[in-house]
Amino acid sequence: MSGPFKELIQNQAKILRIDLRDDNYWWSTRMFLVAALAQDYTQVEALVFVRSGNEQNFVGIAAPRDVRRRLAKNFAADNYESAYRKARAAVTDALEDHSSGVSAILNNWQYAVDQTLGDEGYISHIVSSSKLRLWMRGDLDTQSVPAGPLTAHRQYRIIAHDRRYVALTNGIRLEGVVDRDELVVAAQMERRVGGAS
Repeated sequence: MSGPFKELIQNQAKILRIDLRDDNYWWSTRMFLVAALAQDYTQVEALVFVRSGNEQNFVGIAAPRDVRRRLAKNFAADNYESAYRKARAAVTDALEDHSSGVSAILNNWQYAVDQTLGDEGYISHIVSSSKLRLWMRGDLDTQSVPAGPLTAHRQYRIIAHDRRYVALTNGIRLEGVVDRDELVVAAQMERRVGGAS
């Protein structure tokens, strides 16, 4: 997992796609760790959840901080935040390189969970798309706009969306994610330039 985070840090990506695969792959502890690392060490603003591997069925979009908060709250007895703080404690402030800090936390995670919470395989919960929707409640945006040419109607639907990142789908398949705020700025620029001629 260290390699993908290194890339996120270097590229300053705003979106991280997480594949739930067959709904029997991710542990809640690991999902929490990804959300916490994304929030603390990257520029990622949206976690985009899909399932079924190559099919890329859209599940929803949420901010890393919301995923972190909801998982910590849903499993408060397990105290994921304590395990994260323990894993992070080994990372000194002297580490200027974020990717080195992420690697150190990833290396310490299993030990921190085992010491703080017990056997990770035993205390973790499987993250399926239905459980994620339940745990995240209103913090998981499951709405999408049909993919296709950027018509006036489609542009309106994207701009009217109440969240910054909007999923573009073909049926249930995720085709892409658009930044509503960037689209608004582009539309304003087009009106200014178009009106000036």
